[in-house]
Amino acid sequence: MSVPGFMPQLVGGSAGVVLAAAYLTTDYSASILTVFTFSSKTFGAAAATRRIVCAVGYRNKLGNALTSATIGGVTATIHADINDDRSIALISALVPSGTTGDVVLTFNNTMETCSIGLFRQVGETDPVPVLASDIIESGNVFSTGVTMSDAGILYGVAAIRFGSSITWSGDLSGTGDFSAVGAKFQYSGVVAAVASGSRTGTATTDIAPGLGGIIIAGWI
Repeated sequence: MSVPGFMPQLVGGSAGVVLAAAYLTTDYSASILTVFTFSSKTFGAAAATRRIVCAVGYRNKLGNALTSATIGGVTATIHADINDDRSIALISALVPSGTTGDVVLTFNNTMETCSIGLFRQVGETDPVPVLASDIIESGNVFSTGVTMSDAGILYGVAAIRFGSSITWSGDLSGTGDFSAVGAKFQYSGVVAAVASGSRTGTATTDIAPGLGGIIIAGWI
């Protein structure tokens, strides 16, 4: 597990800034809402190239989705949204100023629970990540991958139905930087510095979840 504030670093980056990322914090709400507000979350030190990456987990009725989000008052890009009962999304926004802020998530219907995991990233040369995702209907292994055109930062997010643990392997390893456990579900997220080329992330659960998904995203 990464320690908040520790920044795996890579050579390169934008305008002389070393490309780096760190896990910040997580939060969880058991409320039944359409709009979830996670107030005064830590964003770390301000920086011109700072991107706040947010993994979102939500318990969902099939067909519902995350429709919009803001991070620190900035409209976030929804990079991926996997809708399969125990659902996950990956969003981000460039938030150069301030050390704390709100994360506001708006759905198209009421959700039974919602979880976030936040990461701070600086020094990117491309604002658009490479992405891969998959839905798992049975079994206990979720795996997918992306091709990195250069060394960069790789994120993995997974959601499962039932189960009590998620272990990461491949180019992502360990028990994750964050996890959130609620009624009959669990979410987990992890970040790592990786070299260029084909990169994979595999999330293995302790029991077959029946429903769930995985998102892998890489920035350079």
